[in-house]
Amino acid sequence: MHARGRRLLGALVLLVAARAHAQSSVTCGPAVAGCGPGSIGGGTGTLQPSWVSAVLAAWMLDETSGTRVNLQGTTSRDLATLDTSDPASSTDRQEGARSISITAAQSRHTTDTFPGLVSPQSMGCWVKMAANPTASAAFLMHHYQDGVAGTTKLARGTSGSYTFTSYDTGAAAEVVASPSTYPNNVWTHVVGTLISSGPLLLYINGAQVASGTMTTAAASANPIYVSDNFTFSGLIDECWVVNLQLSAASVCRICSCGIRGEQCTCNGTAFATTGRNASACGACTLPADCSAAAPS
Repeated sequence: MHARGRRLLGALVLLVAARAHAQSSVTCGPAVAGCGPGSIGGGTGTLQPSWVSAVLAAWMLDETSGTRVNLQGTTSRDLATLDTSDPASSTDRQEGARSISITAAQSRHTTDTFPGLVSPQSMGCWVKMAANPTASAAFLMHHYQDGVAGTTKLARGTSGSYTFTSYDTGAAAEVVASPSTYPNNVWTHVVGTLISSGPLLLYINGAQVASGTMTTAAASANPIYVSDNFTFSGLIDECWVVNLQLSAASVCRICSCGIRGEQCTCNGTAFATTGRNASACGACTLPADCSAAAPS
């Protein structure tokens, strides 16, 4: 083949490869890793269904001040009660318009005591630590007091790991901790799930990183707290609680697409990422059915 023919053939091969890559970025899924940040802003189909109505409460934390409203509209589950001064807000957020900006010691909590949040249960948030804490810094809690049966919390440890802790009927702490450390000043999605006498699991950025065994989970008629009114300083966004032990696929979907589903589109059963979560949640596998109306 003469030189001109080889050049034309090479150009044709590159064109076909480029078109194939562009097609895969639109129809990627069901694994987020198959999508990746390259498809942010793309995607076809309809938005994911919201899962807000299927959880006990969800707080988007987009308010600039005052009460942080439960998205379901149940006012007793608004974060209406504050400790010390009212936390500020920030446009540095992972989802939505804003996040809540916490400095030690601040927190907000509900008036609803969530007596039904016993077993199973799951809770999660996006969190961005401002600096290394001097003690374990909790950022989402059912009750606030260590050593009390039924207290459950997500926290950041002094070493840079994350922990999920639940105190059983004997007020003994059942704890799982991430084996890796995570940098400050970076948005990280943290989820804990448990079932009584079953698995106690911790997920970071959509992927399971630690597991343990829960003893007998305890009932606890106490509020939900965002921050710990003690040592936590940083940003918190998009928190939720649910009386299910979520599957790994459902945790991945919340991380990747948001509790409202606004960061993914659904085309048949294929996901396409349309938001900024894809780069953080790229190592987990989404549910097989992207049209599911509720988590499982």
